Amino acid sequence: MRPRPSWGVKHLQHGHTLRDLRRTNVKRWWWMLLPAAVVVAQNADAVKAPFRAGKITEARRTAEEWLKSEPSNPDAHYWMAVVLQHREVRDLETATEHIEEAVDRVPNNADYQFMLGGIYGQTAQSAGMIKQALLAPKIKRAFARAVELNPEHVEARIALAQYYLMAPGFMGGDEDEGFRQLDEAAKRNEPRGRMAKAAMLERKNRLAESESEWKLLATKYPEDWIPHKNLGYFLLRRNRAEEGLKPMQRYVALRPDTADAFDSLGELQLAAGRVDEAITTLRKGLVIDPTFGSSWFLLGQAHERKKQPAEAKSAYLKVVENDRNEQLKKQATERLKHLP
Repeated sequence: MRPRPSWGVKHLQHGHTLRDLRRTNVKRWWWMLLPAAVVVAQNADAVKAPFRAGKITEARRTAEEWLKSEPSNPDAHYWMAVVLQHREVRDLETATEHIEEAVDRVPNNADYQFMLGGIYGQTAQSAGMIKQALLAPKIKRAFARAVELNPEHVEARIALAQYYLMAPGFMGGDEDEGFRQLDEAAKRNEPRGRMAKAAMLERKNRLAESESEWKLLATKYPEDWIPHKNLGYFLLRRNRAEEGLKPMQRYVALRPDTADAFDSLGELQLAAGRVDEAITTLRKGLVIDPTFGSSWFLLGQAHERKKQPAEAKSAYLKVVENDRNEQLKKQATERLKHLP
C-alpha cells in the first residue's frame, strides 16, 4: 500500500510501498528520457527503503539530498513530505510546503492529492477551531480529488469516508455517504474496507454491528492476523477480556516471531486476571525484543498485582531508561513513585 497519513481513526498498521511512477512518453526522444527515469526510481527507492525500515533519519537525509539535486522534481517533494509527516519528525508545516509544491507541479496525481489531504488532516488535529474550519474543505477536496483521479485508490476512499463520518454537518460531514464510501472500498479490498468500517461502527457506538464485522473478518480470513488482533482488542474494550483470549491466541499463532503478538496476548491475560500466564507470555515476547516498552510496563503491573515490588520496580525502570514513548515513560515514572 501507499504511505498513509495518520489522521482520524487509528489506522491498522501495514507496510508502505512505493507508488507507480508516471512519466510522459515522448515518442521521438523517449530513449533520452530513460536514464533520468531510472535515476528517479533509484532515488525514490533510496528514500523508501529506510522509511519502510523505520530509519526515518536516514530517509530524511536521502530525501534532502535528492531534493537538493533535483529541486523541480515533484516526486522528490512528495517523498520529502512523506518523511516529514512521519510521527518521529512531525514537521507538518514544511511537509505541507513540499506536498503543495508536488501538487502544483502535477495536480492530477491521486497519491499526491491523498497525501495532501492527509497532511492537512494531521495539521487540523492540533489546530484551533478557526483553522480547522479553514482546513476542512481543503481536506475533503483533496481526498475527493484522489478518489476521482483513481477510483481504485482504497486508502483515499477510506480517508474520504473518515472525513464524512467524523466532520460535523456544517463542515460537510455526511454519515450515509461515509459508510457508502467504506462499502465501495470493501468492494475493492474487502479486508481493508471492512476493517475500516468495523472501526468506524465502534466509534459511532454501533457496537453489535462492529463486533459482527470483526468476527466475519476473523472467520473469512483466518490466516490474516490483523482481524484477530483487532477482535481481541475490541472485546477487551468491552470488558470481555476472557472472550478476547481466543482471537489473540490466534494472533500469536500467526505471528510467533513478533514481540507485539505476545504483548497483546499478555495484556488480555492480565485484564482477565490470569496474572501468572501474563508474566510468562510477556517474558516470551521480551526474549524476541528486550526493548519492547509496553511489555515491560505490563510486566510491572503484573508484578504489582502479585505484590512483588522489587520485580515491578525493575520492569518500570526498563521503560523509563529505554523506551521512546514519552507517555509510557511518564506512566512508568508515576508507578515507581508508589513502590517502596
